[in-house]
Amino acid sequence: MNPADFLATGYFIDSASPAVVEFTQRTTAELRTVREKVIALYRVIRDGIAYDPYVDFSDRESFRASSVLSAGRGFCVGKSALFAATARAAKIPARVGYADVRNHLTSPRIYQHIKTDIFIWHSYSDLFICGRWVKATPAFDLALCDRLGLQPRSHPQRRLSAMQNCGP
Repeated sequence: MNPADFLATGYFIDSASPAVVEFTQRTTAELRTVREKVIALYRVIRDGIAYDPYVDFSDRESFRASSVLSAGRGFCVGKSALFAATARAAKIPARVGYADVRNHLTSPRIYQHIKTDIFIWHSYSDLFICGRWVKATPAFDLALCDRLGLQPRSHPQRRLSAMQNCGP
């Protein structure tokens, strides 16, 4: 598998979208290292794009990076697509992955909506950094974490620690 294959634009990870390119450039303009860029993009997407589990799942645009950016809100799938798209726009190979996860903090409203505390197809982003794939999920924004009484990490610290000793 060639990491360069994960720089191309696509329908959902539409990294060549003018809005995604401009957003990425604005967010990373003053930054020099890959680590600084990844952390800045992660934070601005995690906290600047509201987590919304009530998006219209029948609308493909709910999962498209540029549409999530335009709406300013999205579910984990769309937010992960946006993180991957901005990474690609910054020339960092990226892809998305999916996993079924149990959410022990599922609200009664969400439980009534999906009838389970297992979130199927939870999405995360996977970025190729310093010669390896690094997973991160920008899903839950600070406002949501505050409402749930959670303390989010400032960035995916453990996963990005490998980047301390690699080049720009």
